[in-house]
Amino acid sequence: MPYFLGAVVTHLRVKDVKGILIPVVLAAVSMAPLLLGIATW
Repeated sequence: MPYFLGAVVTHLRVKDVKGILIPVVLAAVSMAPLLLGIATW
């Protein structure tokens, strides 16, 4: 998860908006089980 957030930050720092979609999607997909687990706890 921190890997994908680091990728998003890096893309934003170099102003690469074309390549940011995949890290954002992967970060959201990897965060979903965590959030669902917390919501059902």
